[in-house]
Amino acid sequence: MTGDLITIDKNAYNSLQQELIELRQREIRNNLKHSQEQISLFIEYTPAAIAIFDCQMRYLLVSRRWREDYGLGDENIIGRSHYEVFPNLPQNWREIHQRCLLGAVEKCDEDTFLRIDGKNEWLKWEIHPWYKDSEEVSGIIMFTEVITTRKQTELALANYERRFQDIAANVPGAIFQFTMRNHVWVVDYMSDFIWELAGITAEEITKDVNKFLERIHPEDFKTCIASVVDVVENPHPWHYEGRLVKPNGEIIWWKGDSTPIRNEQGEIIFCGVLLNITEIKQKEAELQQLNEELEARVEERTAALLQAEARWQRLADNVPGMLYEFRRDVDGIMSFPFVSSGCQKILGLQVDGIMSFPFVSSGCQKILGLQPEDIKKDAALGFQNIHSEDFPGFQSAVLDSAQTLQNFEYEWRTLTGSGDYKWIKAISRPERQSGGETIWYGCFVDIHARKQAEQKLEEQAQFLQSIWEGVDYGIFVLEVLNQGEEFRYIKINPTMLRISPMPLDLFPGKIMAEALPAEMADVYRHYYRECVQSRKSIFFEESFSVNGQETWWLLNVTPLLNSASQVHQLVVTVTDITERKQAERDRQMFVALVENCSDLIGCASLEGQSLFVNEAGLKLVGIENPEDVQQFQIIDYLVPEDREDMQQRILPIVMEHGLWQGEYRLRNFQTGEAIPADFNIFLVKNSDTGEAWCLASVTRDIRERKQAEIKLQQQTENLENTLYQLQNTQKC
Repeated sequence: MTGDLITIDKNAYNSLQQELIELRQREIRNNLKHSQEQISLFIEYTPAAIAIFDCQMRYLLVSRRWREDYGLGDENIIGRSHYEVFPNLPQNWREIHQRCLLGAVEKCDEDTFLRIDGKNEWLKWEIHPWYKDSEEVSGIIMFTEVITTRKQTELALANYERRFQDIAANVPGAIFQFTMRNHVWVVDYMSDFIWELAGITAEEITKDVNKFLERIHPEDFKTCIASVVDVVENPHPWHYEGRLVKPNGEIIWWKGDSTPIRNEQGEIIFCGVLLNITEIKQKEAELQQLNEELEARVEERTAALLQAEARWQRLADNVPGMLYEFRRDVDGIMSFPFVSSGCQKILGLQVDGIMSFPFVSSGCQKILGLQPEDIKKDAALGFQNIHSEDFPGFQSAVLDSAQTLQNFEYEWRTLTGSGDYKWIKAISRPERQSGGETIWYGCFVDIHARKQAEQKLEEQAQFLQSIWEGVDYGIFVLEVLNQGEEFRYIKINPTMLRISPMPLDLFPGKIMAEALPAEMADVYRHYYRECVQSRKSIFFEESFSVNGQETWWLLNVTPLLNSASQVHQLVVTVTDITERKQAERDRQMFVALVENCSDLIGCASLEGQSLFVNEAGLKLVGIENPEDVQQFQIIDYLVPEDREDMQQRILPIVMEHGLWQGEYRLRNFQTGEAIPADFNIFLVKNSDTGEAWCLASVTRDIRERKQAEIKLQQQTENLENTLYQLQNTQKC
């Protein structure tokens, strides 16, 4: 257990330094081998993590604790470089080593260290140089202590204190703690609500309890003091109602509640709450029910505060899980000499005396469900509910730990009182006793929620993998290197492998410079760097030719942030938009055709509501604002005499046959002029379903043609008249 490390003080260091000096002296006296054996034994069994290095940071000596703390086991590291053993050591550690090799002494009370397995530990460390007789630095000595448990405890305590302050700030009363210490009343705590109650600050009353006593109404002073004395002499819950006189003369009715306790030092502690009951007193008859609810709430708050006080006194009973001492005799008999009350939280059986700590992350009620005394009497109770599939592994882990004295760590399922199985994890450190028996010191932790979360994560991973493999668009993932200087291909989905014009099977693991031509890589890097710098998704399009056909892609680049809020990966999705691009081009061509056509082109709903008229059509019928088009019906574009025929005859023909062609007369909205036209009206249908979408019309102005026809007719009539006259003349 890394939390049980022993700190080496300055005297121990000086003793070690003296040993090194003697080692040098004994070298001169040709006793090097014997001295090395002694100091090696001293270092090996020193109960602290110590390592001695030469100037090239090669291991000379290392303690057993050093090997345990850094998971080195029995690996032979003597003579090897520290940087070879820990290849991922941060640069700042290398700089510290170099400064100490130059003679500096450096230390840190709190520092973080990332293990090879990814676990983050807290360290306390100190580094000293050691010298030859010539006072030349011959290497460095490193002392380290893993203080992760202590740091976690400090953080938990700070969190508990914050939550306590939050509770105190939100309780509708003045929360207090008074202590009779050596026959003198001392105010340990008073919440800020006392200002509203008595017109004095919490700071004032904390410094001098008489500040509060001065505010008690003269008629209530004796009864108030008497109530406190009675509780001190005859321990029982304290309840008192009286009046306070604020500095401005306002009288406030108050109520105090507490359940005094006596601690190990014999001090009497009042923890409770002072409430403003002025309105209750004024309307006591009609608010009796409300008063009862308030008193119940005060009792609840008081009990919670007493439980909080007990938590601070019994920290071991409130750590997550169950602390225990497990013993195995030489003959294999097992027992539990010590079990913390946290065992109530592991096995799940109901027992008397259940307590609850709402603001504590781990209580003593939910892990084992066995009374400490029960499991101490019969150790088998701790194992009888282990799942049959897990029991052989449990036995094997216990025996292995007993034989090797390696830390015991195992996870298993146990049957709870409700009939369900839940997951438990045990972590402990064995120690061999002088009589040959083995004792483990450790804890049980409820990991059922973690196991369920792992199962859900596995299901989610399978679901995401099915999406990854089943989507019809390409996806690939890039690793961001050197803050966007380069990118490495990590993973490519099957669709991307299929639609890519170049083979991508060998891309994973390669950087862009290795996988792509230089010019192409530069183009992509530009977009990827833009995404990294903006920390937002970006889109861009690209086109290329495949087998003589143009292909268009839409690429979406999305950044992924790591725990340090740095962009460490990019997810790129690739969608083939060739058909969309072709449709856009076709649409552009159609729009250009419509807008540049000299004929009137328009469309309307199936109900005859005008939707669109091109520019030539607007000019033809005298509409200046294109937005006015939707105000009209189809028949509004015709002269009044033709509208009924359009509705009764023409439109039914179009709806039935899909087309009608013929001459019709449009009207100019400004001048009212009748405009003869070749009128073509037809249905626009969905090419897949055949469903009619709208009505469309292509109409040509035939005024010039009509005028030509009239002129031709006149010329024909004139010619006929001329021929007639000529014939008559010849007859004469």
